[in-house]
Amino acid sequence: MHRTADTTVARIRCPIQSMPRPIMFNTMIAHAVRTCILVALCASFTSAAPSITHVYPAGVQRGQSVIVTATGKFDRWPVKVWIEPNDTASAVTIEPQKDKGKFKVTAARDGLPGVVRFRVYDETGASPLRPFIIDTLPNVTEKETNDLPDKPHALPGPATVDGRLAKNGDIDTYAIKATQGQTIVASMVAHRVLGSPMDAVLQICDARGNVLIQNDDGYGLDPLATLVVPRDGTYLVRTFAFPETATSSIRHAGADTFVYRLTISNGPFIGHVTDLHTSPVDVAEGGQSSTAVGWNLPEGTARSTTALLERDDVALGALVWITQTNRMNATAVGEALLEHTGRVDASGKSEPVVLAAKKGRKVELKVESRALGFPLDARLRVADKNGKIIALVDDTDKQPDPALLFTPPADGDYTVTVSDLFGHGGFRYVYRLTARLATPDFDLTPGAAEVAFTPGKPLEVAVNIDRRHGFTGPIEVAVNDLPPGMSATAVQSHKGGSAKLVKLKLEGKTDPFNGPIVVRGKAMVGDRPIERTATVWLTVLKTK
Repeated sequence: MHRTADTTVARIRCPIQSMPRPIMFNTMIAHAVRTCILVALCASFTSAAPSITHVYPAGVQRGQSVIVTATGKFDRWPVKVWIEPNDTASAVTIEPQKDKGKFKVTAARDGLPGVVRFRVYDETGASPLRPFIIDTLPNVTEKETNDLPDKPHALPGPATVDGRLAKNGDIDTYAIKATQGQTIVASMVAHRVLGSPMDAVLQICDARGNVLIQNDDGYGLDPLATLVVPRDGTYLVRTFAFPETATSSIRHAGADTFVYRLTISNGPFIGHVTDLHTSPVDVAEGGQSSTAVGWNLPEGTARSTTALLERDDVALGALVWITQTNRMNATAVGEALLEHTGRVDASGKSEPVVLAAKKGRKVELKVESRALGFPLDARLRVADKNGKIIALVDDTDKQPDPALLFTPPADGDYTVTVSDLFGHGGFRYVYRLTARLATPDFDLTPGAAEVAFTPGKPLEVAVNIDRRHGFTGPIEVAVNDLPPGMSATAVQSHKGGSAKLVKLKLEGKTDPFNGPIVVRGKAMVGDRPIERTATVWLTVLKTK
């Protein structure tokens, strides 16, 4: 039995062992070539749409150009670039370079500062929108190694630093000279606008590295630190971070995605404007009159926001980018009854606001402060003309910014007051108060911001419907701006199964296409027509 088994094994092995080596080698080469060709063919049919996880640097000074590296996936190069239209974007160009992932961004000298959102695309699809900031101060790129107080990256003066906490344990330190009485302001943009998955900390230290002031969450997870300089000398601004989502590891975190822009200045610095319903960019674009609020600013009429934005030495804080981003994303619903910017002073008091209201006409009151990066933990109170409290609310949906629906029991004036829950107040305890009629309304949100359509194969596009203030009426949802040869039958959203979600079916045959299409929802509220829109990026794929 053993011999038979051994012989059988030998009979299996012998032909292979006796095969001439050149034949076996050539067979292996042929197999490898066939495999490579098969892989290449598969790849050509499965190329993914381009994607971008982050860009570095993430901004540029107006009037300047910068080469930006985009990290993501680019199966084909070069890609095309589309910039979302807004006031800032009109003076910005983004051009792919020879090397994959490289772009040249140029901001016109006479352009406005602000946030630009762009996407890249090719014949296979498009990336999600990514933010890029155009600002005022000279931009510098972080120089490593700058971990230790005795080896900081020295700044020539006020500047915006493009930096990255690239690895675990990374600390970045910058040095700036200041004189007694000046205020050093350090303001970071990372998580809130750029989407960097980091929870950063800022410290302002003396020249030996002793911490004089520290801040963690100034604008959400992004820090803001200020220091009135006690004496002439060199001061250090130091930053490190923890992960956006807490882990069991207690250490400084870092990654390729921990990208930030850090503005450091001992000169004029705009934190916000006196009307929080606009941003400094809105003020400049519209030629409005508004007073800048911040640090190291001139007095009197010289604090005109429009005039200050024309200067290259005036820094802009993170709130500028946050306010503009919020405006680009917002949908105003309901007639505005009141728009007021207020402040809770050091004694814990703020100016009451009078709201004229009609009996039974429900009003939506909303306070925004923490959402904009201010420290106020707001409490909202409504009282009638006799001082009787009609409504009192602190947090809403577990958020520190309160909101309430208020139904006036009678025609007349009502007093609306905002205070801090703990009696705090001061320079930055600012809030934005809005009152709107809570009329029935709705909003649309696409299920996907980017879709790819294969001609001849119907594609369903989901549209989410947010019905507000008891609106139950029918809504007609249709899509506009489709390329020739494509169509989509309008659908109806009714109370019941389709109240919150409808699906549009795209059909037809057309040439390859890339561009935005507009989804429109139309309805009647009483005798008043209302229309809400949403944008979807459509790629029509090339057929064989």
